[in-house]
Amino acid sequence: MMKPLQILISVLIFFGSCSGFIQHAFGQEKIEDFKIKALFVYQFTKYVTWPRREGPFRIVVIDPDSRFSEFLVNATKSKKVNDSDIEIIHFQSPPDHIKGEMLVLMTKDRRLVREANRKRIEKGILVVGDDGTTLNDGVMIQLKLIDHRLKFLIDKGLIEKSDLSVSSRLLQLATEVK
Repeated sequence: MMKPLQILISVLIFFGSCSGFIQHAFGQEKIEDFKIKALFVYQFTKYVTWPRREGPFRIVVIDPDSRFSEFLVNATKSKKVNDSDIEIIHFQSPPDHIKGEMLVLMTKDRRLVREANRKRIEKGILVVGDDGTTLNDGVMIQLKLIDHRLKFLIDKGLIEKSDLSVSSRLLQLATEVK
């Protein structure tokens, strides 16, 4: 069991690194909601462990709008995950097969969410969903933006079933862990 001071330090490290990333990316301008979500998606890569694979770290984004993906591409240009370059792949609707390390569902259409989950062809894919999704849809981390504050819920059991492991730090920061 972590002591309150250790929890506080973990929270400050997580949000501090994200805040620094945000300031680096924007300076002091007002940040659109999708940009905050994109920065957190990148931060999640630091707190989840994936099975080792060759090639780039692929983040597949399903989103009718391309602004999230375009921003994520620019924000992660010089970043790496476990010494691998990051590749962002954008689709407006789920492709026939989804292969990668992370699947980000930036749609409120639950039918598309369920369809995307059916098309994952391998374990080891972290599924992150936007406000309109739920953990019951197969989403492992659900994002909720309330008054420009990002909250997230985690389905730890589903993450572990997918051969991934999540850091205890991230679990402590979640609004809810199922």
